[in-house]
Amino acid sequence: MQRSELNVVKVSLEHLKKDITYPATKDDIMTSCSNFKEIPTSERDWFDRTLPDREYGSPEEVLTALIDKV
Repeated sequence: MQRSELNVVKVSLEHLKKDITYPATKDDIMTSCSNFKEIPTSERDWFDRTLPDREYGSPEEVLTALIDKV
């Protein structure tokens, strides 16, 4: 992974941890993510396609759901 890719991961993780109020639905998370221009559109699109449509109680639940899909 290159430095720019790592920065996207870092920004995304910080966003999930600090900027989203849980519990949150997938729609809540995606609406919030669309406001973060530091996250490239391609990454937001992947996140939208990959994240299951349900309610999440914590950032850890979001990450677990994504890891299970990779």
